[in-house]
Amino acid sequence: MKNGWATRVAHDRQGSARRDELLAAARAAFAKQGFGATNVSDITDEAGVSRATFYVYFASKQDVFAALAKQVRDTFLAAQSIDGLEHDDVVAVLRVTSEASLRAVVHNLELMRILDHQALSDNEIRILWAGIRRRSVRRTAKYYDRLKASGIVQPAADTEAVAQMAAGMNEMYAPAIRDGSTSVSYALTQILALTGSALGLGIIVERDATKEAENKHGTTFDQ
Repeated sequence: MKNGWATRVAHDRQGSARRDELLAAARAAFAKQGFGATNVSDITDEAGVSRATFYVYFASKQDVFAALAKQVRDTFLAAQSIDGLEHDDVVAVLRVTSEASLRAVVHNLELMRILDHQALSDNEIRILWAGIRRRSVRRTAKYYDRLKASGIVQPAADTEAVAQMAAGMNEMYAPAIRDGSTSVSYALTQILALTGSALGLGIIVERDATKEAENKHGTTFDQ
């Protein structure tokens, strides 16, 4: 007979709809109450399932919280995908990945704030969350390194610093996009202009930045 852990792992591997529902419910519960105030019952009430069902998929609220952190990681990594693009068409790559990354931050903003807060007192979450952030930045930096080695870009700073700058701008603009005080279009224009300049592509991106600046108060993020 399978024990509870084996059953949970089996369901994990299936990527079942029920597990996805529990993750969505946990995300909503944590966003409403924060990590500390949320308990398993809040998550099961949100999902409309029993506690027994929860424990088929997750060992604890810490377990589901870690799964949500990994979900954020996967979203960030997917946003950096350049499949279907010419790798050396840096402006096209910047446009696609910068927008996808910005939207990923906007979508995950509440959960990222909770992760930042929980990481202050939870060493496991701190290590997990720091690793997710580093991996995303380093992946971008490695792409810049390849472009630099080919002579396509001439970064004004260390490539990891440029990648970190772009990540920081996403987090700076995300709250304004969520509250409607600015638009994805305007924020993306500024991110492209600054990242492009830092990579030695300022003239190419600056032309589009001027064209798009009037959209500062345009359509807000479509959730």
